[in-house]
Amino acid sequence: MNVHLIGEINGVTGINMPNLSCFIKLVSDQSNNSHWIKNEGDSESFTQICSNRPIVWNHPIDLSFSTTSVVHWPCLYFEVWSQDEYGRNDIAGYGQCQVPAAPGYYDKIDAVIWRPLGTFLERLRAKFLGGYPQLVNPEEFVMNASRQREDFYTETMGSVVLSLNVVVQGAVGDKGVILKRDAKTTF
Repeated sequence: MNVHLIGEINGVTGINMPNLSCFIKLVSDQSNNSHWIKNEGDSESFTQICSNRPIVWNHPIDLSFSTTSVVHWPCLYFEVWSQDEYGRNDIAGYGQCQVPAAPGYYDKIDAVIWRPLGTFLERLRAKFLGGYPQLVNPEEFVMNASRQREDFYTETMGSVVLSLNVVVQGAVGDKGVILKRDAKTTF
């Protein structure tokens, strides 16, 4: 089966920080034996820095994949960065969203962006000096939904807005990918 993703990252809303840019990565499989093979396109990229309000990136997405299994359907992973007047880069937040499994045009997909809250002293220092708390291994932490996070506090920063065309070729049925329920899995 072939999956084609064509669209753009329109911009970001709700983040009140200067000079924003975004790192984007398509994460298709967390295991070592990936069923997803990239045919064409860049699976990760950076947008340009935008200093105007509203933040508009219009960064293109054009990817083509082949797969032998629909296990671990791909997700888009985001890191939004801010650059201050001294050229220092600071994390504005992290986020992710699932790529739709049904073919079609998705006009507005919102990926919520959040960042670690940190202690009072860390927040105070970041307010005056910059340097908000960052994750040590952000991609693994954001993409691993089963991880226990009882003592981990975050603040919502805003959302990345994207539009996406999903083209599925060679799928079973006319409604896109049919994800069958595993007998061992409970929902």
